[in-house]
Amino acid sequence: MTAKERILRHLAGEPVDRIPMIGGWSLGVHNLAALGGVSVDEYLRDPTHYVVQANRRQGLDGMMSSFVTPTEVDAIRAGSLQEESFAEVAPEALLAAADAIPETAAALLQQRFDRVAVEAEYRALIENSLSTFDDLAMLLTYWGAPSNFSLYFTYGYVAFLTAVALYPDAVGRIYWADGILSRARNEIMVALMREYDLIPLVFTGDDICNNAGPMVQPAFLREYYWPHTQYALEPF
Repeated sequence: MTAKERILRHLAGEPVDRIPMIGGWSLGVHNLAALGGVSVDEYLRDPTHYVVQANRRQGLDGMMSSFVTPTEVDAIRAGSLQEESFAEVAPEALLAAADAIPETAAALLQQRFDRVAVEAEYRALIENSLSTFDDLAMLLTYWGAPSNFSLYFTYGYVAFLTAVALYPDAVGRIYWADGILSRARNEIMVALMREYDLIPLVFTGDDICNNAGPMVQPAFLREYYWPHTQYALEPF
């Protein structure tokens, strides 16, 4: 049973010789070098190659297309957001962004959606990923599938959370617009996944929680966020 067959059968609820295992988010240069059977210096000469090799040597079936490739020897995680970078951003920035959104979905798509450019971008993403994975199955990582909750990456936590409190309708309008754009992108992605015969599974999500729970009230999510994410994901 090939890795792809194993994953497809498991997704369909059919018998498999073993549960498929997926990798791609192992952290630590020292860890990945050891798993890949190379020195740290050798790993650092071609990190992408040795991340794939580390996963293959573990006997995994596949990897997510957007796998973590650590390059800082002493780093313990990948990716971070520093609030001081947004010290000058006020919550009214989200209000202004909402006010700039076109009134209708048709006008929004006409103004902000380039189908040809999106298809070219996604096609290149898929082809580049497939050429990297060799015999490992590729599972598509696609962060743009839902409406983008994490506006704090654009405005910082303070401005974002303050806007949620002061201007919930404006934040909801931003989610409305992003849901429409995400759905249009998702329709293209679904067509390409069929064209390239990819495993019909997308790894996606958004960070809506901190260590204490949701960043915003569940009532806010139900009214202003989830409907637009549901609309965005329907093509899948």
